[in-house]
Amino acid sequence: MKNLKLLFTFSLFLLVITACKKDAEEEQPPAPEPINLEKSTVSAKWEVEGDSDYQTLEFNESGTYVVVKKSADKYVDDEVILFGTYTIDGDKMILSNFGIIKVNSISEEKITFTVKLDGESEYGATLSANKSDELPSSTNTQLLCRTWRLVTLNGDTVTGTQNELLMVFYKSGTYVVTYIENDELGGLAEWKWKDSDENVMCYSWEGTPNCDNLADINELTSHVLDVSDTYYRYVLVPENNAKSSQFYQGPIQEQDALGKGMYPLVYLP
Repeated sequence: MKNLKLLFTFSLFLLVITACKKDAEEEQPPAPEPINLEKSTVSAKWEVEGDSDYQTLEFNESGTYVVVKKSADKYVDDEVILFGTYTIDGDKMILSNFGIIKVNSISEEKITFTVKLDGESEYGATLSANKSDELPSSTNTQLLCRTWRLVTLNGDTVTGTQNELLMVFYKSGTYVVTYIENDELGGLAEWKWKDSDENVMCYSWEGTPNCDNLADINELTSHVLDVSDTYYRYVLVPENNAKSSQFYQGPIQEQDALGKGMYPLVYLP
């Protein structure tokens, strides 16, 4: 009888332990689904929250990025602008000559992430950013927002000259100019359509465009961008392989007399 009581007590003990273990397992939250990023998902301008060195991150579907951050020199108020290409590997974005952005979560309006810069072994603190407003989606906006290479200026070929450049348009209303020959970032500007016809573009090198500066779209297809401003006529073609990286520190606002227009030109032939 004593042995039966001991056996019953031991069995009851095992039952309680098993039940507690089962409850503990059931209380565990499900493992998060692995994130497999797509360029179409991250293609946006993201405005970083809080007291961070990073101000904005911007990506497009042609595989280029723009990162704007504060200067490392606390006595200098200029911005640092980084531009280059990126690739995706699961939940990571690998940015040329910058580092890795690991995405923890992403929705239509918000992204959380950590950054590991080139040469560093660990990721930094978790940051969050909100998606910036985009220009209304349209056929012309979709056609324009890619990487373009300038081939002629006022009818003259620029290939191999100092004025050969790349132009990258983003749906948020920013665009980047970068020179091919001398590996320099020409500028970060803003653009928008003048009206719903979408055949005239407003642009500005000093913040939101107020349509003081205009450029006429003569032709816009998946194969060519033909555009004219007050001074020049530019013909561009799509560029699949943008330059690997660019760096600039400071505001890009002042241009000399030859640099007026939509593109800051180095010189005129």
